[in-house]
Amino acid sequence: MIYAVAKRRDLGPIARLFAETFAERLERAGARLPAPALIEYSLRLFYDADPRSFLIAQLGADIAGCAFAPHPKSSLWRAAVMRGHALRWLWQWPVGWRKTGLSPLRLMMAVQGQGELPSAVWRSRNRSEARLLVVAVRPDMRGRGVGTRLVRHALQAWRHRGVQRVGLPLPADDETARRLLLKVGFREQAEAGQGWVLMVYDL
Repeated sequence: MIYAVAKRRDLGPIARLFAETFAERLERAGARLPAPALIEYSLRLFYDADPRSFLIAQLGADIAGCAFAPHPKSSLWRAAVMRGHALRWLWQWPVGWRKTGLSPLRLMMAVQGQGELPSAVWRSRNRSEARLLVVAVRPDMRGRGVGTRLVRHALQAWRHRGVQRVGLPLPADDETARRLLLKVGFREQAEAGQGWVLMVYDL
């Protein structure tokens, strides 16, 4: 298994993996799964803002898993405007995004949890603290440590980029993700209200 930073050509397969992995979770969150083309568009927006934010686990020519771990100082809104993503999103809204009840950013937040994240959990005034990590693993590759290694690679990448602390919001009932994060060294800091806990890792 090779772990590496994704290239732009990997965004299509990553979008399909996201759709396969998170369809049920989005449904529980009260949102419809966007068309694969819209998911790939969202990934392109984040890729343009922070090309190093996507990590992949590659087995031969296939992507077995991926992680989205953006730097807290990523220029998301600048990329949205300067690269034309904002105009494309407005054009796609009536025929695509409106039916899903999502936007590109809300899509990433929804797949991280199970519904709307309370602002107190999501926002951080500390610009050196990361708050978003999304991991997806192909169903036939689960239980082999791929997700654990992706999280460890994400932590290492954050460390090299100057992140000092990861404060990761997690639904209180997501026991699978909680076990994985505890395994790699996160600690549960406190109940964050509205069914969320904050998992913390000091780099």
